[in-house]
Amino acid sequence: MKKKIRLCAIVAALLLLSGQSLTWAQGIPVQPSYENTTVQKITITHVGPQAVNDDYIRSNIRIKPGDTYVRTVIDDSIKNLYSTGYFYNIRVGEEDAGAGDVNLTFFVQAKPIITDIQFVGNEHIKRRALMKKVSSKVGAPLDEHKLFKDTRDILKKYQRSGRQKTTV
Repeated sequence: MKKKIRLCAIVAALLLLSGQSLTWAQGIPVQPSYENTTVQKITITHVGPQAVNDDYIRSNIRIKPGDTYVRTVIDDSIKNLYSTGYFYNIRVGEEDAGAGDVNLTFFVQAKPIITDIQFVGNEHIKRRALMKKVSSKVGAPLDEHKLFKDTRDILKKYQRSGRQKTTV
């Protein structure tokens, strides 16, 4: 399984690199440069369910309409949005607005929000004891690392109590 994943990653990397070298060889820019143009408008587009409102997103974006387009500021804005923990995919689209201006669209894909934590079939260990092992919280964005840790910790608790065949 690991060999297949590694092989796929190598093939994908080679395809990407070969495509870029062809583009550079032809002298065609991969993407137009908007450096030092003025940001006219910023739009937020939610891909999938909306986890947070647009005002929250805008408060974490460092570039504002009327600012000079600087790629590092946009990259910082993307980092700020990721650091909130609410998103697992963020992309910024740029569109020529004419007269030396550019419009930006932030495409954001939110992580699912935890709406409930349930235990089914827990006859031997009380819900309260299991909840002490759970670091995920209702209302928080789903964090796959926390979910894995929660699952592992609950399984260990069952195994320590003599329930070796428990599945979580």
